[in-house]
Amino acid sequence: MTREQAITALSQMSWEGLSNNESEALTMAIQGLERLTDNDFVSDTRTEWNTTELQEDFIVKGFLAPFVTVTRKKDGVEGTLEFTHNPRKYFNFVED
Repeated sequence: MTREQAITALSQMSWEGLSNNESEALTMAIQGLERLTDNDFVSDTRTEWNTTELQEDFIVKGFLAPFVTVTRKKDGVEGTLEFTHNPRKYFNFVED
């Protein structure tokens, strides 16, 4: 799901019968999504990366097949990803 799809889905929900608190929470969720860039949204929701995407989201520290140690660029969190050789995919990010 893209950021735009998430905003559209929330915007199209029926707000009828919602309490003031629930309506306010939905409004805040939509506003929060609107402030994110597409890159922020994808990075937070992605569970698998190709090599280019890995380089966009992480700093690679080292490899020891089938693992790669990384630092997430967005927040500096260190962790580990697993990877496959062919096709080259990175997945299962685990924070240290």
